[in-house]
Amino acid sequence: MNSKSKDTLIVGLALFAMFFGAGNLIFPPTLGLLSGDKWFPAMLGFMLTGIGFPVIGVIATAKAGGHIEDLGDRVGKVFSKTLGLLIMLSIGPLLAIPRTAATTYEIGLRPLPINISPAVGSIIFFAIVLYFVLTPSKLIDRIGGVLTPVLIIVLSAMLVKSFIDPIGVPTDVNAVRTFKMGFEEGYQTMDAIGSIILTIVVIEGIKSKGYLEHRTILSMTIIAGIISAIGLSLVYGGFVYVGATTSSVVSSDMTRIELLNFIARSLWGSFGAIVLGIAVALACLTTAIGLTATVGAFFSELTKNKISYNAMVIGISVFSAVMATIGVDSIVSIAVPILVTIYPMTLVLIIMSLFDRFLNRASYIGAVLGAFIIGAIQGISYTVPKVAAILNAYFGHSVSYAFTNFFAVSKDFMNSLPFAELGFAWLVPSLLLGLIFRFVSGFIYKSNNVTKSTF
Repeated sequence: MNSKSKDTLIVGLALFAMFFGAGNLIFPPTLGLLSGDKWFPAMLGFMLTGIGFPVIGVIATAKAGGHIEDLGDRVGKVFSKTLGLLIMLSIGPLLAIPRTAATTYEIGLRPLPINISPAVGSIIFFAIVLYFVLTPSKLIDRIGGVLTPVLIIVLSAMLVKSFIDPIGVPTDVNAVRTFKMGFEEGYQTMDAIGSIILTIVVIEGIKSKGYLEHRTILSMTIIAGIISAIGLSLVYGGFVYVGATTSSVVSSDMTRIELLNFIARSLWGSFGAIVLGIAVALACLTTAIGLTATVGAFFSELTKNKISYNAMVIGISVFSAVMATIGVDSIVSIAVPILVTIYPMTLVLIIMSLFDRFLNRASYIGAVLGAFIIGAIQGISYTVPKVAAILNAYFGHSVSYAFTNFFAVSKDFMNSLPFAELGFAWLVPSLLLGLIFRFVSGFIYKSNNVTKSTF
């Protein structure tokens, strides 16, 4: 294996590990449990959206130039910077980063016989994160060459043990439309947004190895994306099947965490908690490292390096450590509506960037506007009760009632749109507005040319 192939493999393994957060470990077993002996179609649906969208996101971002702004610039500079800021805040210190530490404590540390407080656990977690992110030039090598092999060994041990000594057999649980079930589950992971962020880390890692030509960077990024997709497919497929084997043993109302703990205990008894804890800790660490490094670099550049990268990642780590112990739920209530609002726009940008040569700026504006309208309805629906209470307190019941009724009607309309049940309510509005804006812009352009030629 030549040096370029080896470097690409390490980058691909690092990308796999950064994608594979603890949430990705929790979803597949429950999907298998709920689908029973029809687990295979459910697995395919989950892979299509849970792996397909993120890998397309990696390719699209790399093709566009490697940064969030490169995707958003098709609409406009102000839009690009605003979208980038919202994505970085929402999926960074306001949600995903502190949740990685909180999840590590809840699943990885709390069940252990040693008594570690949430604060101490959070401090240890982010101290390890800082060890990796304070030397960004070595980030990809450390994740892909050190953490990922350990993560793969632990996950492989769980899967191999499950196949050799299965917990049960997949049984008929009267599941219907399991492909759709898996499709929706993969879509709801929102990993496509994460792919945009993590691509930045990947590209910087490739550049740090001396590959500077755009074509080389793009090809290595695409191959790395394929490598990560293969790894994710094997792990997701394995854990969907493992979950399906529990369908003859446990109740379908078991929570995701309970099912994961049950699987670990069934495989190794009390030692299973340690194995599961290691898997969760590694999955959370690799994700937190990738996100912290990217968000730190983004905000450092936003301040034109007045705040250094190192100072920024330290600040993010301290903030996330505090939030992981005292305020994740309240922050989530703010971040989730933002994420739900921007997710459709992000997907539209990712898909359209793959066909960029056939589109104009007006097409982007129209399609993004369609996605924004649907995303905003979805996002605001999370906050309607709270906003209605505020409106009622300051403006009276009539204003509160009008607001609530308006969004109830809007949500009913959105849910009636084609593909809404799959989570794609934004698809038709985006397509229609994109076509309309393109047609109108073309008509205006022709009219202006006719006017100029006349005079």
